[in-house]
Amino acid sequence: MTAAAAPISETDRSSLAVTLAVTVVASMPVFLTGALGVEVRRDLGVSVTELGAAVSACFGISGLASNFAGRLSRQLGPRQTLRVSTLVTGSSMLGLATVGRSFPALVVCLGICGIGHSLTQPAVNALLIRRVAIRRLGLAFGVRQSAIPVVVLLSGISVPALALTIGWRAVFGVAAAFAVGTSIFAGTLDETARPGATIQRSGTLATRRNLVVLGVAGGLGAMAGNALAVFLVSAAAHAGIGQGAAGLLLAVASLTAVLARIVMGDLADRRQAEGLGIVAILLAVGSLGFLGLTSSVPALFVVASLLAFAAGWGWPGLFSFAIVIRHPHAPEVATATTQSGMYLGAACGPVIFGALATLSYGVAWTVMASALLAAALITLAARSALAPPPARPA
Repeated sequence: MTAAAAPISETDRSSLAVTLAVTVVASMPVFLTGALGVEVRRDLGVSVTELGAAVSACFGISGLASNFAGRLSRQLGPRQTLRVSTLVTGSSMLGLATVGRSFPALVVCLGICGIGHSLTQPAVNALLIRRVAIRRLGLAFGVRQSAIPVVVLLSGISVPALALTIGWRAVFGVAAAFAVGTSIFAGTLDETARPGATIQRSGTLATRRNLVVLGVAGGLGAMAGNALAVFLVSAAAHAGIGQGAAGLLLAVASLTAVLARIVMGDLADRRQAEGLGIVAILLAVGSLGFLGLTSSVPALFVVASLLAFAAGWGWPGLFSFAIVIRHPHAPEVATATTQSGMYLGAACGPVIFGALATLSYGVAWTVMASALLAAALITLAARSALAPPPARPA
């Protein structure tokens, strides 16, 4: 039965504003690099494969640092962790704007971004479960995760609006300044648990094996999603769409992912859903969109892009939500476990896609579609082995 959704309170809104800002900062370096890939490759003299490898360095380091970052976030608390993470990420973008003038420098700067990214995720998850009422937690995670496709949207807009006029380095300079401002904003955060939030500090991770399995599923989904966000502009250009139009397509398609993440989170709250079943459906439907990207007909490519982003990249908010509501006693550690798999998958996606794209974009998209379908099946298998989450108040 569908329940009436409770409004988002003032406390919830202030916490969401902080989480949105820091998530935007954490995602900026890699997705700006992907959207500005044509200019970056031309200026630095790197290939598509090398660009994918540089982006993968960010997520590879995030994956390796994820468990440590979860423990550190638990010790420092969300406010201090988020202040540090945004400054680290800002330094990586400042490096890209100034000293990033070779392929090794590009890898180093994006690797530094990976450290900031790994710190952001567990701190944000812990903040939401402390500050947001559990009956609205699905929407909160959907809104928070919508920040990532928002970055992709802004990255797409930056191609015709900024990169083709003031240059790609200036875009990273502006982004670095935004990161500093966000770090100051995070310092105003109230991280104490609010009445009605579900924060408990007892219990154990009784489903660690299932968390690892879900991490594999998330990794396969992230592999495809990251490849989509990083290479859509290049693939669209290959399909006969102009560079400026390809950037706008990335922006519009990202907007569908934003809407999907928010709507699916709100739906989970209204229907008291546990999340993973909807995640599996989105992954399966998204694989069809990825298959559509094999088309060289521009109109079909555009439609497939919208479906791929909406479904194939609309699931991460619900995924994190499903993990957190099952482990309210240790959200940092639980999500760090699954996030490790997602980071490693995100690291593999661009480099695998870049290597396959040198042979054929059609082959590359087909492999990513297969990864999404496998992720859907693994998610269903893990869901059947997990205990249902505790009931949430209407």
